Amino acid sequence: MNLSSPEPNNESINEQKTKYAKWKRSNRMSLMIMKGSISKTIRGAIPDEDNAESFVSKLQEQFVFPTKSLANALMTKLLTTSL
Repeated sequence: MNLSSPEPNNESINEQKTKYAKWKRSNRMSLMIMKGSISKTIRGAIPDEDNAESFVSKLQEQFVFPTKSLANALMTKLLTTSL
C-alpha cells in the first residue's frame, strides 16, 4: 500500500485520477479512525497532520516507549517509596 500519493495534474490519465481519489479518501478515513481512537487529553499534544503516514511518524516521535529495564527501575522505585 502506498501511503503517499502525488496529486495528479491536468495531464494525468483518468486511471491515475481515480487512484488518487481513492487514496485521498482512504487517507482521510485512516486519519479519522486514528484521531478518534486517541484520548482527547493527549490529542492536543500531537501535531495536526493531513497525511496518515506523517501522522503515525509524529506519534512515534512523540511517544517513545521506555525499555523494559527502565520500566522495572521505575516500578521498583514506586514500590519502595514510602508515603
